[in-house]
Amino acid sequence: MPILDLHDFLNIVEKEDGSSGRVSLLLFQAVMFAGSTYVDMSYLRDAGHLVRKEARKSLYQRARVCVDGSTMTLLYMVNSKRDHQLLTCERKLLILKQI
Repeated sequence: MPILDLHDFLNIVEKEDGSSGRVSLLLFQAVMFAGSTYVDMSYLRDAGHLVRKEARKSLYQRARVCVDGSTMTLLYMVNSKRDHQLLTCERKLLILKQI
């Protein structure tokens, strides 16, 4: 069972103005990292990567930066207990993920 509503996530990312909601930078970067395994290589080349491994490394490092507590405070505003729980879950999932 997915824990992320793809339609809602894509709608938020596509709008860019916050009118549809918001996602943490960590969640965004983690989704981009996870998706880099499956996306067509042409999209990764358009983003400046020559090989998939290089793209995955770069995207992982971006997500990993968000895990740092001091950085996370600036990137994600915790407004509720649910936000805090999501943030904690996101951080734990990323920490467990190895390249």
